[in-house]
Amino acid sequence: MPTGAIIAFEIGYAAIFLLMFLPPILILLTSKKVGLLRWIWAGIAAAPSIIALSISYKGPPDTIVIEAAWLIYCAFLYASRRRASPEPIKRRRMFLHIASVGFAALLAYHGTTFVLKIEDGTKAHMLNWPMDEHGAQWVKLRIPPGYVYSPPQVLLNPSGEGKSRTFVYEYLSLDALWPEMALHTRANDAEFRKIANGRVIHATVDSGAIRTVDGKYYDPLQHKFSISLNGAKHVCIAPYDLSNAHATTGQAICHDRDWPDEKPPKFGLRRLGVDFKKHPDAPVTDYGSISNEDIFYAPGLGNEMRTLITCPAEEAKDSQYFIPHCTHEFIFKPLNARVSITYRRIYLKDWKEIQAILEQRLQSFIVELK
Repeated sequence: MPTGAIIAFEIGYAAIFLLMFLPPILILLTSKKVGLLRWIWAGIAAAPSIIALSISYKGPPDTIVIEAAWLIYCAFLYASRRRASPEPIKRRRMFLHIASVGFAALLAYHGTTFVLKIEDGTKAHMLNWPMDEHGAQWVKLRIPPGYVYSPPQVLLNPSGEGKSRTFVYEYLSLDALWPEMALHTRANDAEFRKIANGRVIHATVDSGAIRTVDGKYYDPLQHKFSISLNGAKHVCIAPYDLSNAHATTGQAICHDRDWPDEKPPKFGLRRLGVDFKKHPDAPVTDYGSISNEDIFYAPGLGNEMRTLITCPAEEAKDSQYFIPHCTHEFIFKPLNARVSITYRRIYLKDWKEIQAILEQRLQSFIVELK
């Protein structure tokens, strides 16, 4: 993806909600109608994308609004590709404007991916997944409803595969309820809103995991492992005022170690971190700091890392204000993808099942190599 396209996308994404309301704002600023009638016209202008998305994807209301905003953004991106720009809306062209915005949005959203029906009658999307950052090899994926994926590459780089590309990237993301792996719907919306202490697991899948950087082999799990190790080697103990758990009484005392402490294996994973028995002066309130994470890992052959999980130290107990979450990462080789999952620490015991289910899901998406 060209650098200019990346910058344009980031700017557009930051302004996505403003763009969603741009047509009604233009009406409110330029229409000669007054009072309630002006607001009615503005509501009509805001409706096409939301209605179109409500019909094509029956998600929770907030999802519909967000994806409707994405449709509006695609419409303006499509217009900019044609060297057109939005103009103040005149009353005589109101319905023509509404129709053109809705059509351009649907074209941008559906025209760049092939939509098909799967056995249960719901829609799936065909997505070209790059196996490396140069787009030398691609895998065709069939993505079922409920997954979020990166904007179609044809919009951001219309030159096509293998032409003038220095970096190609795709991603998928998924929110689900553990253990049934139920996707987000209106029926279970309340469960998904329990952000801190619910059953939600969030997974992201990024392309081009194993690659060459400046002529050197790059493994993102090994890189993350090295960063976590460096953090665990450095321990800082801040003297606390026992009468005030959030106030320090002096300068922190830090220890630099050659290697983190070996902690007893757990759930079939090796574990490194801070052995607080060796540091009795460490305040309990500091057990959950990011530098005191437990590092769980399953090594593979040679320097390969099969699974890497980081969690707040086991000694940091759950409380009303602290609900520890873990970050679980592995490489899915058939797509050369880095998979990152976050979930509450109480589900760490299920890490094998979580990883196995996601591997099965991703494998089921693969249609063919290109």
